Amino acid sequence: MQRVFAELSSGRPGPLVIVIAALHGNEHAGVHALSRLQNALSAQDFTGKIVGVVGNLGAYLQNQRYLEADLNRIFVPERLSQCPRKVREVAEANTLIETINTLIDDHEGEVHLLDVHSMSGEGLPFSCFPHRDENEKIARRIPLPAIANIVQILPGTLTEYFADKLASTMVVECGQHVAEITKENAYAALLSYLDIVGVLNNYALAKRAREHLKTIVGEFSDVFTRVNFRYHIVNQGYFEMQPGYSNLQDVAVNELLAIDRGCEVRAPHNGRVVLPCYQKQGDDGFFIAVDEP
Repeated sequence: MQRVFAELSSGRPGPLVIVIAALHGNEHAGVHALSRLQNALSAQDFTGKIVGVVGNLGAYLQNQRYLEADLNRIFVPERLSQCPRKVREVAEANTLIETINTLIDDHEGEVHLLDVHSMSGEGLPFSCFPHRDENEKIARRIPLPAIANIVQILPGTLTEYFADKLASTMVVECGQHVAEITKENAYAALLSYLDIVGVLNNYALAKRAREHLKTIVGEFSDVFTRVNFRYHIVNQGYFEMQPGYSNLQDVAVNELLAIDRGCEVRAPHNGRVVLPCYQKQGDDGFFIAVDEP
């Protein structure tokens, strides 16, 4: 597997869409989506260029979320300047930045970035984004629940790092890591994004993608919710989410959500639980979000 693993060029001027896959190495949905896209699209089906890039190549090859540090928390100056011999993800981050910057510099026209993820728990796929007007407009058009503020709460994400440099940056969380439907969701979300940013010309593909996502999320397709709480896991290995929670599930104030180092962790208020953690790596226990119009 190479860092740049897919390149689709229409041969005509248009936007460049950079698709990041496996920023967390055990999240393979983006790789599957790009591989399928390569077989599905002809040059007449799109304009511009689509490039697939593996985020954490070392972790991907070992099927781990990360090797030494969460790559999607490193894109801030103080982390990027650390010694790469001590933290392998620092080298991964700087190489990824160089790769993306080279793609940007070599392209004449606007550039978009889509970061494709999956999650450890079950539940609905969704989009999230750095807070920029264009990103929010795109998120509201993708037929998935849209979750604001996650990128603001989490330090050092790739999409925030490039948010002011590109026409749009967007994250799609496509479902549980190993569920087969997650691959379908990732492919449909990718097609929808390509359609919205003006790259996809194939109406039939775009229509099927929208219909698939609407079928998967049902009445949640128009949900717009904003995260206002993050439970940070200080010491990994001690946090245990209570069983049975799924992404975007309603929770009530004071509801028992997890046990951390023998202590109860309860919901601070009514809302939706977002990304409940059912894996050992990572320091995000869960988020709580409140719906907006």
